[in-house]
Amino acid sequence: MPKIIVVNICSVDGYYEGPGNNVMALPMDHAFDSYNLERIQAADTVLLGAASYRMFNGFWPAMANDPQASCTHRAFRAAEPYGTTCSRTEMVDELHLIVGDTALGGGTSLLPAAMTPRLLDTRRFDGSDNLLAVYSPGSDR
Repeated sequence: MPKIIVVNICSVDGYYEGPGNNVMALPMDHAFDSYNLERIQAADTVLLGAASYRMFNGFWPAMANDPQASCTHRAFRAAEPYGTTCSRTEMVDELHLIVGDTALGGGTSLLPAAMTPRLLDTRRFDGSDNLLAVYSPGSDR
């Protein structure tokens, strides 16, 4: 059975959106883009939350022919994501969190308070202050 892997960026203090639902407050750099592309290319199916799907649906198609788009952004265009509201943590096998070096001090918390994830792996990215932390969701499952 395929794994359900959630990939998200979060601040060092655990928020995936800043105040006012501002996702652009997070350090989405080349490492974030490259890791997301790596996961998309390894996936059988890509599921996005409804808000992310609406946002990306307007952005990614334009990347295919944009001469200023990075190779990574052009490659994203080949993915065909499905919109969903799959956010129930009991369905998730792994959490791949790209932790930015930014503290937001408020916003939307990434994890439910009852969740106690177990660290499986970490990775540093060359030329980036972001860090990948791979977790098993833990006792919330």
